[in-house]
Amino acid sequence: LLPQSMRPCTIAYNTAVSACEKGGHWQLAASLIQDLQQKALQVDTITQNIWISACGKRGSWDMALGYFDHLQMEGSQPDAFTYNAAMSACERSRKWEIAIS
Repeated sequence: LLPQSMRPCTIAYNTAVSACEKGGHWQLAASLIQDLQQKALQVDTITQNIWISACGKRGSWDMALGYFDHLQMEGSQPDAFTYNAAMSACERSRKWEIAIS
């Protein structure tokens, strides 16, 4: 086992997921999020926003909105960045009608 000071935390995962999202490596981002959850670390609003943004950049507006809906059903409180990421996902796929509904 790693010492507590060397164990990965949500912030480290968010940084790695963000780098994957920016580099267009959405599959690696998804894998990191799964790993984060398996390690029982908290998936926070930042993690959620990065994943929705990654889906949007990939052109998977439906996946982005599906995750957005899932978060709300679980009681997660989206912030302005979450809404923006979801709307951007729709806009990138020319689904602006959905973004404003």
